[in-house]
Amino acid sequence: MTLPKIKHVRAWFIGGATAEKGAGGGDYHDQGANHWIDDHIATPMSKYKQYE
Repeated sequence: MTLPKIKHVRAWFIGGATAEKGAGGGDYHDQGANHWIDDHIATPMSKYKQYE
């Protein structure tokens, strides 16, 4: 069986390192203080002090 080949890869982003912080977008560092990516769901080990 032959595996399918990837023909195209596309990526879009808003902002980046120079963007206004907390403005959203795909970059982890652009997210506001209470975004889900910093919550216990996305970072379950953060409930332990040594992993904060």
